[in-house]
Amino acid sequence: IPSDNPFVDDDNALDEIYAYGFRNPWKLDFDINGDLYVADVGQNDIEEINKVTKGQHYGWPIREGRFFFDSNNEFSGLVTNTPPDPFPLVPLIDPIIQYDHDEGLSVIGGYVYRGEQIPSLQGKYIFADFNKRLFVGDTQTGQIIASDTPLDIFVFSVARDQDNELYVLGNRNARTAGETGGALLKIVPIKLVTIEETCFPAQNKKNELIVVCF
Repeated sequence: IPSDNPFVDDDNALDEIYAYGFRNPWKLDFDINGDLYVADVGQNDIEEINKVTKGQHYGWPIREGRFFFDSNNEFSGLVTNTPPDPFPLVPLIDPIIQYDHDEGLSVIGGYVYRGEQIPSLQGKYIFADFNKRLFVGDTQTGQIIASDTPLDIFVFSVARDQDNELYVLGNRNARTAGETGGALLKIVPIKLVTIEETCFPAQNKKNELIVVCF
């Protein structure tokens, strides 16, 4: 246990806790500058990405995303704008990126892109949703866009190679066992296809000189 962990020697917490208030973190990533990002799967409506600072409370089970969460004495519960009573004494940290279940079902954590093949993605957080979607998130503004490229697989993970290029892993039936249709997809830049025309002179029926290209 690192000696600078926030709860070392705190009788009210375990020494090994670094940060808390997560429901079901589905992958975390240390960026090259040391920033820690955690994707947290929601209970009911909201999926979220958190930038983690030690000792902070990231909301669960009091909040889901930037909303409050009411268990409603049911398994699924519900999100609400009504704060709990009593309100917690510690500050609750909002996610830097969130989306609801109109856009997906279960967040799959990714990486801040540090590769070289796609310059437009530099510094953006690339992540996925289990339900066949890929996202690009801006960690500064919270803006999120979905890729226009549909994925033909249910996503289980996002991976990174030694060159910092990214991959998506999954399969086509959403099962984790007995599956033979798994896929490993690399995220690559779109290459515009240029058609090289071949042209030659010819004569038409009027004995006129023309150029034909194909």
